[in-house]
Amino acid sequence: MAEYRIRTAERRDVDRILEITGKYTFEPTGGYSSRGTLKPLERTDVEPVVDRRRFWVAYLTDGNDVVGCASLVQRDSTAELRSLVVEEPYRGNGIGSQLVNCVIREAYNISNEIQNRIELWARNPEIFVRAGFVPIIEGKRVHAGERPEKYAVDEKILADCSNCILRGDMCPETLLVYQMPRELHRIYL
Repeated sequence: MAEYRIRTAERRDVDRILEITGKYTFEPTGGYSSRGTLKPLERTDVEPVVDRRRFWVAYLTDGNDVVGCASLVQRDSTAELRSLVVEEPYRGNGIGSQLVNCVIREAYNISNEIQNRIELWARNPEIFVRAGFVPIIEGKRVHAGERPEKYAVDEKILADCSNCILRGDMCPETLLVYQMPRELHRIYL
């Protein structure tokens, strides 16, 4: 396995972030299915988050190639884990977990501003449930045996979903929430 490190993204990383997230963006393939899991990003989406030092990249130590990224986007009193991607050849090596821990650490620093929680919209929620994220049904926690469904209304929907081609019943994403603990600890995906 190639060795890697995690660091805060810099402006020089923006093109690579757009490239790797672009590989995993959703596009309708007909009916209710789609390819990819990420919202398409523009430079104007990435640069302000990089400038706020809330975007992280995983890079290979032998060449500095960026192979993964994640960000924390704050809107008023909410924060969202976004743009989590690890290039396929590097998955399963803990890179995703380390990126998520960077996001959680930063969210912990601003926890009073964000209601002590991080939101995440995921197409594969099971991965995040194992790490302590809780699926939400219309503002309530999911109980054993219930299936999470679409969240009613929040800032994410107003900001991103109103123009999305998969909005409404076609949306395959589940809202999950990570409640910030009193003491910071590492999570594993």
